[in-house]
Amino acid sequence: MIIAFGSLALLLLGLQVLSSLSTASSIQVTVDIKPDTLNLNDRRGWVTVLVYGVPKPYTVNDINQTTIRIGDLNLERAWGYIEENKLVLKFDASAVIDYVWSLVYHVGEFRTTVTLKVTGRMTDNTSFEGIDTITALIS
Repeated sequence: MIIAFGSLALLLLGLQVLSSLSTASSIQVTVDIKPDTLNLNDRRGWVTVLVYGVPKPYTVNDINQTTIRIGDLNLERAWGYIEENKLVLKFDASAVIDYVWSLVYHVGEFRTTVTLKVTGRMTDNTSFEGIDTITALIS
């Protein structure tokens, strides 16, 4: 009886170890969101997300561009390309402004800083994330 419980405990412990190995944490990348100051009343144009500083063995070429998200925003990028070892992604400004507005509307300030997390996946399904702080301006 004791041997059976001991075997069961070892089996469960082994499954927990394997489970934690398969859910590795995200790799960190550098993210730069442009413009640095986002006018929440100007809904024209694009918000640009630059992704770089991808740790080895990966490169920006290994990023699955369709998985990139800004915060909780489930918005498809308009287009993307690689330039000088940076992934450049363009998002519709109006949708990004709606998201940022939802984060700052309660602040009551005309100018405030907002930290945005950008997440995505590599082609091998490894997740990555990076953050950037921008200024939200209500003019």
